Amino acid sequence: MPFFKYKNKRETGRNTIFEEIKFYFTMTKEELLKQCRYYKGEEKCPSTYISDKERKLWRAEYMICNDLSCMVSKKNLRRSFVTAVCAYVEKWDPYNGYEIVEEYIRETGML
Repeated sequence: MPFFKYKNKRETGRNTIFEEIKFYFTMTKEELLKQCRYYKGEEKCPSTYISDKERKLWRAEYMICNDLSCMVSKKNLRRSFVTAVCAYVEKWDPYNGYEIVEEYIRETGML
């Protein structure tokens, strides 16, 4: 016997369930932009960000808002967003990222 009783997703109501889950766990770009300190919706990193720290944090917030919003939950929104940004920075700069992350956490008031 097959795992699913019905072949068509509409028959099971799975689309409805997924939409409900998406509502509770995924954030919109506008909601995430309110959490950003560096990214303000630009397509390219502004030239005013001259330090390596600012550019890396801008890129991390850009990626969280545009491509990785699933890393942020609505429950404990601020903490979840800061954690996602820190995880992104540490992934792509594992040797020096801890300094940037420490300063970012201090700036956001999470420490």
